Amino acid sequence: MEVSKPVPEMFDDSTVVHISAKRKIMKKAFTLIELLVVIAIIAILAAILFPVFAQARDKARSASCLSNLKQWGIAAGMYTQDYDQMFVPPFHYGIPATENPDIDWWDDLLQPYVKNRQIALCPSKSWEQGWASARNKWYGTGATKTKRMSYGVNTVEDWSGFAPAWRAADHHGFRNPNRNGSPQVGLGISESVIGDPAGSIWICDSDMDELWADWFFDFNTDPWVRAKYERHNLGFNAVYADFHAKWNRSGSTKPCNWTVQDDCNDPLR
Repeated sequence: MEVSKPVPEMFDDSTVVHISAKRKIMKKAFTLIELLVVIAIIAILAAILFPVFAQARDKARSASCLSNLKQWGIAAGMYTQDYDQMFVPPFHYGIPATENPDIDWWDDLLQPYVKNRQIALCPSKSWEQGWASARNKWYGTGATKTKRMSYGVNTVEDWSGFAPAWRAADHHGFRNPNRNGSPQVGLGISESVIGDPAGSIWICDSDMDELWADWFFDFNTDPWVRAKYERHNLGFNAVYADFHAKWNRSGSTKPCNWTVQDDCNDPLR
């Protein structure tokens, strides 16, 4: 009688357990379509959130810049009290003037009140000032020190672009146009001649040290000029003659906002 041999099992217990675990792992894995869906969702969220983050960053920089300007406004008010109601000059030449004059800018003259060079710099933009005395070159180290600035002072006298009938003697910024006979071409003005302190811009965000002509201002519709006043969320920060600081939308000012006279009722404003 032939005894049948037992059929060997194809899988032992350990093999069965291994296959079962492998199936579980395969069930947990993402399919290609699922991965693509996740990637697409992440891309959509990034497209939505990145502009928000950028705007928040710009808001923070604008707030820091405005804080700088508020400090300059306080310092200018203290200077005016100490100097018999004379506004701080836009700049002051050493004597005699040369091709590279010994010059102090308004922010240099206000250093005794602020004792902080860093607040002359906007966190969004700054540039090197080429006309500065050696004592005012503070940025950098050693022989490479330079003077950097972020703000321009309003010294407008030239109205040939937008109000050609206006004369500098009657419609001007914070540089005294009646300076004949004075060695100081940057002669300041008396607070008493400021007719609209709350509406006259003194300093502002700028890539120029001195704003002396009307075509430099934000009411100029030239896109290249207008863009210069969009440093912070399509606008710019400024300090006014009453020493308050605020943000302005680019293109929102009028010529009368740049004169120290009360010109906003003038038909040529």
